[in-house]
Amino acid sequence: MSYAFAQQCECCDPRCPGHDTAKGDCQKIAKYKLYRPDWAEGAYSWFCAKCAEDALESGIFGADSSFGFSRRL
Repeated sequence: MSYAFAQQCECCDPRCPGHDTAKGDCQKIAKYKLYRPDWAEGAYSWFCAKCAEDALESGIFGADSSFGFSRRL
């Protein structure tokens, strides 16, 4: 028997337009793994579709594990 694990969105940006609550954290199921260049290589966070869109538009996150490692911050 296999069990599915639902990962909650890890977005904690209080100004993210993807949140349904004003608390600053998202309660949706995450589907996208995004990376930041200022984190250790291979480190990532999970995002729902709306939060992922906002995070990618910010330019801080990337969808590829090599995002930002070839450029200086």
